[in-house]
Amino acid sequence: MSGTNGKVPAIVLPPGFKLLLVTAPTLVAHLINWGLFGVLTVQAYIYYISFPKDHWRVKAVVALAYILEVVQTILSTHDAFRIFGIGWGNLEELDAVGLFWISIPILDSMISVLSQMVYTWRIYNLSRNFWLVIVIPAISLVQLGAGIYEGVVCLSLRGLADVPTQTYKLSIVWAGASALGEIVITCSMFYYLRKAKQATYVKRTTTLLTHVIKLTVETGFICAAVALSGLVVFILFPTTTCYQVFALCASKLISNCFVAVLNSRVHIVGGRNVYYETDLSMSVSELRAASRQSRGVTTMSFGENRTDGITVEVTRMDDMGLEMHSTGEHLDARKIDYGA
Repeated sequence: MSGTNGKVPAIVLPPGFKLLLVTAPTLVAHLINWGLFGVLTVQAYIYYISFPKDHWRVKAVVALAYILEVVQTILSTHDAFRIFGIGWGNLEELDAVGLFWISIPILDSMISVLSQMVYTWRIYNLSRNFWLVIVIPAISLVQLGAGIYEGVVCLSLRGLADVPTQTYKLSIVWAGASALGEIVITCSMFYYLRKAKQATYVKRTTTLLTHVIKLTVETGFICAAVALSGLVVFILFPTTTCYQVFALCASKLISNCFVAVLNSRVHIVGGRNVYYETDLSMSVSELRAASRQSRGVTTMSFGENRTDGITVEVTRMDDMGLEMHSTGEHLDARKIDYGA
């Protein structure tokens, strides 16, 4: 902003703060946030067109998570435009809390709790362990309460420079509970899925379970690592806004991981899905002996029993017009993914 002499007034930062370490992380955080929102939009669209027969509760959770992410993106973009647009060069705008109090602590905690509640439901359907149904929601409610309280505290602050000192303990509780919840969920899913894998000797079932275990562990520990990394940066570098890179993008990462697990059932024909290609070759081998005994049309259907989404069919023609559908033991991926 220009003064009476037409010059831009010098920017004076609080002691210990450097302009580059305040503006650059904030800009990077908003760019990553928008990038992850684009990924989430594509994932939500793929889920919408691929699994129309999923339970309405699962579809409602996906829709609610996406709506909350849209609201969070709008609020954070408003702050970005205020800082780098109309308020460029104005220290007061750079330090103003703006909508930070709701876009990060409150909405982040709400989206995280929503995802953790769904995983709790899945764990209960897999294990019937009543204690986990108490422990995980309790951790989630602590996280939600700390996030909302931190948002209220941030609203009453003079500026963002006061956030590290005034919300120090609340941030530890909020981020710590978020990471702890993700770790408990990931370890529980890993244990019960691995237990189910050891209880079956059908190769197709064990292959499916291996795929789900790998995806669960990867997504769970990524979310936990981001929460812990943001907390460490917040504690070690209180005179920067580097923590915003993790805090602003945490909810988008959680939502993307959640929808990615749902979309893991999608099979791209001719793609590099080794998991499904293995199933395909096994089914062909199992039916080859039976199909040689007759001449006709042999149709093998895959994916139909496994999901309610995309169906892959392989059709082979011979002389008699006989139609054969693959049978045998299979595992319902919806039961694994959602506990339906």
